[in-house]
Amino acid sequence: KFKVKPYLENLDLDELHSSAVNIANETMVLVKNNNNYLPFNEKDNVLVLGYFANHARFVGLGSGWVNAYKHETFVDVLDKKGTNYKFVECFDENKVTVSYEELEQLKGKYNKVILFLGQYHYDESEGYDRSSIEIRPQQLEVLRMVKNVFDNFATVLVSGSVVNIKEIYQTSDSMMITYLAGEGQSEATYNNVFGLSNPSGRLPET
Repeated sequence: KFKVKPYLENLDLDELHSSAVNIANETMVLVKNNNNYLPFNEKDNVLVLGYFANHARFVGLGSGWVNAYKHETFVDVLDKKGTNYKFVECFDENKVTVSYEELEQLKGKYNKVILFLGQYHYDESEGYDRSSIEIRPQQLEVLRMVKNVFDNFATVLVSGSVVNIKEIYQTSDSMMITYLAGEGQSEATYNNVFGLSNPSGRLPET
């Protein structure tokens, strides 16, 4: 029953990664898109905000953990695609790392703004119950700052389970939920944000 099977040689990991991207393309859910703010144009000058844009969270902890062949961040993909962008992390797990003044200095310099929010590994994992379905308060603080500074923006939510999206939904012009979409997640996020794929997945929970 426990025979060690031979290692599979000659695997085309790049081909498998491409399949992972294609699957992830189809799983993302566009829940709001006022005035067709999404998709962006590949020639747009984009302001990218939020910790999860340069810290890819694409799998869970415990039995949900996978050692992926590739695990690029959204910022990595922008670099690879040659996108004109500026990135500001805005928050980490414990605090807000941007000020109103810093955001004000960026106003009017970018024709598209996108904010990444989400759950951290330890917000949702196996072996314990979640204590809340709320997004961490420092992320909501950044959300309110972004709303006060920029006229329009899109939000990408990275989460492995249900969260309260009421304020994010009401505040953002466009909103897409990626869930934890595996090693192709960042490329698929790019594809869906920039109109190379259609984020036509459906919510598994309400």
